[in-house]
Amino acid sequence: MSLLTRKRTILAKIEGAYGTDPTPDGTSNAMLVKNLSVTPIEAELVSRDLIRSYLGNSEQLMAQKFSRAEFEVEMQAAGVIGKVPGYDCLLRSCAMVGAATTTAMTSAAIASAVVTVGKVAHGLVTGDKIIPSGFTDAACNIPAGVVITKTGDDTFTFPAAGAVDDVAADGTPVYRTGYVYTPVSSAFESCTIYYNVDGILHKLTGCMGTVEMNLAVKQIPTFKFSFTGIYNDPADVAAPTTDFSGFMIPQIANTQNTLIFSLASYSALLESMNLDVANDVQYITLIGSESVKILDRKPAGQFILEAPTIAAKDFFSLAADQVSSVMTLTHGSANGYKVKLDAPSVLIGNPNYQDSNGIQMLSIPYTANPSSSGNNEFTITLK
Repeated sequence: MSLLTRKRTILAKIEGAYGTDPTPDGTSNAMLVKNLSVTPIEAELVSRDLIRSYLGNSEQLMAQKFSRAEFEVEMQAAGVIGKVPGYDCLLRSCAMVGAATTTAMTSAAIASAVVTVGKVAHGLVTGDKIIPSGFTDAACNIPAGVVITKTGDDTFTFPAAGAVDDVAADGTPVYRTGYVYTPVSSAFESCTIYYNVDGILHKLTGCMGTVEMNLAVKQIPTFKFSFTGIYNDPADVAAPTTDFSGFMIPQIANTQNTLIFSLASYSALLESMNLDVANDVQYITLIGSESVKILDRKPAGQFILEAPTIAAKDFFSLAADQVSSVMTLTHGSANGYKVKLDAPSVLIGNPNYQDSNGIQMLSIPYTANPSSSGNNEFTITLK
């Protein structure tokens, strides 16, 4: 029976202990990916190099073996402001940590199972989904998210089935404003990846990796992941039933959907950009131990934008003087679907002119650098 290329699945789950399979399942841990490439076994061979009286090969002995997986995930938030995305474990296994940001409700009242919230200039619109918490009445704490109705610039409501009427709701009510990923330099997390090829299961345990963020006009923005993991013998295992409800339909990068791009306080006309986190990921084997480790990180990338006049923005002087610049980009046209990328200390390299449909563009390489406190070269915010 032929194995069908289309019947491939990727499952991934954070490991509780390094290298220990947490048994990912298709319901909670299925990854919706594209451009999938897996090397089930990558080996380093040592030749015996024997001296013999006849011609021919010497045996090749396997010194070490590990596995690799590469794939892309569409860059999109989870549909609820501040909700953890379906690809959370992938970012965490690339030397990042995620945390929710919240804002306090100025006031909250409960009547007839509806919560009325006061919050000055909340910026929400009817249909947005929020995650409220901090209420003493547990019925008002809705971790899966709830749809709000805007009743004014400073007020909105949301349903809370079973909540008890309370003129001034008890507790310290807040709601999420985003979910933020920042880089770390220690206490790295790892994941196990299951790669199933139409009934053949390959397990990659102890996986750590790196990721590159790519955005280009008229294309779907993506996270491109590359993982290295410990090799495990394959087995015949039925392909899992997968649930991709944690992955939203993406938006194309264009003027309507990519709302903000600013480099060095200049709102450039952007054609494309990328940020490669560039983790140095190494498989290391010793007698009595094998593991994957992240040894360093050197985030860098490239902007391609329409060349401005020198009066509008002198990128050449910024490069020559090595002036640190701020970069920010927001993709997504609605609350709950936005991905925001910030790099507060960008050093641009050598800007070069290039042509695009008869228009002069600037190709600008850059590095994203940490401040003295470290672990702040970039942030990824889902909001």
